[in-house]
Amino acid sequence: AFFSNSAEAKKSPAVLVFHAFGGCTEFESGRAAVLAEEGFIALAADVYGNGKRGSSREENFGMMKPLISDRSGVLKTRLLAAVHALRSLPEVDTERVGAIGYCFGGLCALDLARHNVGLRAAVSFHGTLTPIPGLEYITEILILTSQRKRLAMHMVSFQVTNFMLEMRTRKADWLFTSYGNAEHAFTEPGKVFLFFVFPF
Repeated sequence: AFFSNSAEAKKSPAVLVFHAFGGCTEFESGRAAVLAEEGFIALAADVYGNGKRGSSREENFGMMKPLISDRSGVLKTRLLAAVHALRSLPEVDTERVGAIGYCFGGLCALDLARHNVGLRAAVSFHGTLTPIPGLEYITEILILTSQRKRLAMHMVSFQVTNFMLEMRTRKADWLFTSYGNAEHAFTEPGKVFLFFVFPF
């Protein structure tokens, strides 16, 4: 995990930053530092643990798959541990905590909202939208995704349609923004992933 705090001594709002499928990197730490400069307390959570990072697409999927396969078990436990760790910091205003995430981390941010832990907002950048059945939202949701056909196949049209239906059914406060010419991982400078389809 990477913790960044440029806030004053008073209680401050806080943001969890969840990493993409390659593990917690300097990119997520940098996002946390930028948020700290804006007055937030930020924690880049290491969902895989022990600084684990993949060196190939295959390794990345290998690390992610056990968590994706058990979203209401192992993944939920790790996400709840992250929000608990952030809220336990004395500088944090526990009523003003949000989460953002990229790719796999976008799914993590949405799942944390799905588990009703009292987030003020959750933001998913090019994350997967597949729901967890039976859970309700009480969080403001913002989705930022790409639609360039060649590299956006990880989010096929039926997932978008189903996600929007889920949001409406659960009466969530949500906003979905799709960038027509952006590619997957468009938030990371200089990085372009080859297209892939998540198997879930």
